[in-house]
Amino acid sequence: MAADIRLALSARLASLVLTPPLPIIWEGQDKPAPAGGYLEPQLFRSATTRQFLGSAEPHQRLGFLQVAIMVPPGDDGAGVIRADRIADAIVAHFPCDLRLGEVRITQTPHVSGGFPDGAFWRLPISVYWETRA
Repeated sequence: MAADIRLALSARLASLVLTPPLPIIWEGQDKPAPAGGYLEPQLFRSATTRQFLGSAEPHQRLGFLQVAIMVPPGDDGAGVIRADRIADAIVAHFPCDLRLGEVRITQTPHVSGGFPDGAFWRLPISVYWETRA
């Protein structure tokens, strides 16, 4: 189940078309940060909830995919605007009620506040999901 959730969300993120494109550094990959920027997804799972007492199934599984947009900020702050535009594209790519097999996006993704992170501007986006099985 956990692998299916990760594969569904990862495939959807990988299908995002950005101009110019940004590489994705997946969890578990040991790659140097590309100087031009990248996306950094991380899957979070919440506790599993049993839906009906006296029954082993179904269970509700909740969580979120956090996608950090990592871009150089630029001397004029242009990177911050670039990150905002990429965030808009990610939000549009994961609309509420989108079904990815057994995984459903439960709400419009949330764009958090950005902040400096080393040589990059980090802008996190949370994509909330659920599955029942």
